[in-house]
Amino acid sequence: MIKGNRESWPGDYLRYNYNLNNNSIVIDLGAHNGVFTENIFQKFNCFVYSFEPIFKHYESCLNKFKMIDKIKIYPSGLSSENKVVDFHIAGEASSIYFGDVLGEFGINLKKIDEFLLEEKIEIVDLIKMNIEGSEYELLEYMLNNNLITKFKNLQIQFHDNVFDGWEQKYHYIKENLKKTHHLTYEFEFKFENWEIN
Repeated sequence: MIKGNRESWPGDYLRYNYNLNNNSIVIDLGAHNGVFTENIFQKFNCFVYSFEPIFKHYESCLNKFKMIDKIKIYPSGLSSENKVVDFHIAGEASSIYFGDVLGEFGINLKKIDEFLLEEKIEIVDLIKMNIEGSEYELLEYMLNNNLITKFKNLQIQFHDNVFDGWEQKYHYIKENLKKTHHLTYEFEFKFENWEIN
């Protein structure tokens, strides 16, 4: 297991170092400008379900990937429930928890198990989460509702100081992930990957 902190992050090659193939299913949560979606698709020719709730980034991804049938772009996110939220903008990031201005209104979030059911997805080879604090709610729901073993790899960027009580949730999630998955790399509050046992 490779370990460090965000200052010692060795570069993004770790984020694409997976045993995937052209039948693999990848979910990209927080696609932003589509760099992860593009790179993982180019390397493995896999199926990618890419979620980006901020309209200008969603539109950019839609234009970039419109000719690729194996990539689906959604102007929304995945969550523990179906709900409508407003997003704050903080530079290049967007979050329901923090930001300088309230920039995107009425964004639909889809309940993750309903999405998997609708798309007839039984197993996800890799889910990447860079969702600016919303990872806590989503992962807690996945753990508490026996969804976590549907995911072979979870590439997560945890965010610190996003809301009161985040540390308790952080430790709860990591302790419970150990029951079904193990860390392959961990750079705290940069990226880490949990692979199924």
